[in-house]
Amino acid sequence: TAGMKSFYFNIQRNGTSISNDETYSYITPNSYFNTHYSTVVSLDAGDVLSFRIRAMRPFVIEKAHAHRNTIEVIFLGI
Repeated sequence: TAGMKSFYFNIQRNGTSISNDETYSYITPNSYFNTHYSTVVSLDAGDVLSFRIRAMRPFVIEKAHAHRNTIEVIFLGI
């Protein structure tokens, strides 16, 4: 549906929040919410990385479009 959409993308290391980015956009009728951003985090061997999405304005990810939603993790280091 049209209107302002907003959510937080939370990154956790070993259960502790290390990044909490907010993204928002106004959606026009018959349009899709699309966003892209990058975050760099430092991890140690054995750390567990997890993600959470918290919607601030209601929106629905339709099952037919779920394949369009991706999280890419790129390892930079040794």
